[in-house]
Amino acid sequence: MPVRQLPLMIPSDPVYAAGFLPAASNEAARAWLDQTEAWPDRRLALWGGADRGKTHLLRIWAERIGAEVMDGRTLTGLSGISARAGVALDDADAADEHALLHLLNTARDRDRPVLLAARVAPARWPVTLPDLASRLRAFVAVEVGAPGDDLLRGLLLRWLTEHRLVADEALHNRLLTHLPRSPDVLRAAVARLDRDALVSRRRKITPAMLSAALADAPFDDKESLADAPFDDKEPDDPESDNPEPDNPEPDNPEPDNPEPDNPESDNPEPDNPEADDTKSDNTKSNDVPANPPEDSIATVRSA
Repeated sequence: MPVRQLPLMIPSDPVYAAGFLPAASNEAARAWLDQTEAWPDRRLALWGGADRGKTHLLRIWAERIGAEVMDGRTLTGLSGISARAGVALDDADAADEHALLHLLNTARDRDRPVLLAARVAPARWPVTLPDLASRLRAFVAVEVGAPGDDLLRGLLLRWLTEHRLVADEALHNRLLTHLPRSPDVLRAAVARLDRDALVSRRRKITPAMLSAALADAPFDDKESLADAPFDDKEPDDPESDNPEPDNPEPDNPEPDNPEPDNPESDNPEPDNPEADDTKSDNTKSNDVPANPPEDSIATVRSA
């Protein structure tokens, strides 16, 4: 009995700088991160909703200048600073207040730049220590906006390529239309497609596989999937979508060819074909399409 080899899912480590897609939603943050020496008091904060790439940007900056990456959720006590070139604190709004104040004071004394990432701008954090509140109000806070359509489509294409999955543009559009505008949810759907592809031993995504990925995606509002038009038919026979032209003869009976009814008209007068040629030439000259308008570019404001 042959032994079937089971697919092995191997998680891949994130590649920060190489895997980042620039977009209008993160343009302002990228501009500030490129000029660390211009930060007022050598401090900067990135803020914005979940799943907008703040951690990604923070780690890119830390890798570029050699800063130490820390997690605010585990920052307790009087945390010190190593001899590295700076400090990047993710989830900074979850840090212990005393530990965060000590960290900021130590970074200032050692002339180290500090980059914070949080969901809310530091000036709006509900802190109780007056000294910490004053230091947080002095931070330049740059918002990372929500991802736009171009960024989401670019992420989808990248993840499908990384998993060697093949899907046509119609399936891309269905994923982007029926899923929330969240890179994390989109990534989870691609991971489900990859598992199904490994099990079925086929890398081409079918509508049935896509339906399963949508149903398994981690979001709450799945009732819209039942109302949305979605075709689970396999796209193996594209001609089946338009069967009517296969047999046009029954729709065209014999009266469509009137020439046999008048045999004496075998030698028509030469004036008629010249008129027909003239009409045909005029029709062709009038059917030249105009140049299409240039695509408009949607501008996304970055705070």
